[in-house]
Amino acid sequence: QISVAPHKIFEREGAELMCELPITYTQAVLGDEIEAPTLEGMEKVKLPPGTQSGKVIRLRGRGVQVLGSNRRGDLHLKLSIQVPRSISDEQRDLLERLREVERRDKRSEVRKFFDKVKSLFG
Repeated sequence: QISVAPHKIFEREGAELMCELPITYTQAVLGDEIEAPTLEGMEKVKLPPGTQSGKVIRLRGRGVQVLGSNRRGDLHLKLSIQVPRSISDEQRDLLERLREVERRDKRSEVRKFFDKVKSLFG
């Protein structure tokens, strides 16, 4: 019988490895090239713009070797957007500006939605 000790970064399910990978809001919205941990070291991974929190990226063949074969499992990176607990004054100013733009856009979308609702009844 073989026992496998828990790892600080990876969780194992058979030959598959799972890893939760934190990313920033700007990386998720704009896309980015990030580095992800693998058993062999860090590997570059491209995030497309509009990446959602909870998305899983699969790196084929980066898991554990399947016993009795040359095949390796996959590494699954679960992305989670990290929200900072504190921000600088510059970051706060930029986010306040973004919030104003989003509010303007949201009002426009809400108006369009209620126009559609009115057209159903009138």
